[in-house]
Amino acid sequence: MKAQKHRQWQTLIMAIAFTAAAALSLAITTPAQAQTQAVTKKNCFACFQEAHATDMMRFVTARDNASFQRYIDNGRCVMLKANLTVTIIKMQSFFSGGKVQFAIEGIKLWTAREMLHHYKY
Repeated sequence: MKAQKHRQWQTLIMAIAFTAAAALSLAITTPAQAQTQAVTKKNCFACFQEAHATDMMRFVTARDNASFQRYIDNGRCVMLKANLTVTIIKMQSFFSGGKVQFAIEGIKLWTAREMLHHYKY
C-alpha cells in the first residue's frame, strides 16, 4: 500500500515536471500565428541574419555607434521607416534574446522586439 502511494506521488510529480518543461520550451521560442502583424517604430534596425541582429542589440546597449553604422554601411542591416506593417514569422521570449523574425514585401529580417509595436494576433 505504501509503495503504491509512493508510485502515485512519483507519477504526479513527473507529470507536473513534464508539463512545466513543455510550457517553458514553448515560452522560449514561440512561433507566431500565420498572420500576426506588427508595426515598425522610429529608428527601427533590421538585419538579414539573426546573429547580426544580436550584434546590433549589443551595439545599442554599449552605445557603440561606429560598429552600428558599419553594419548598416556594409549592408548587414538596414534602417526601416516608422509605421511599416510587417508579418511576424518567429518571436523569441525575453529570456532567449528578445528577437523577432519578420517579413516585409517577401524579405525576411530580424530585429529586437522593442523595435516593433502594435502587435495584432
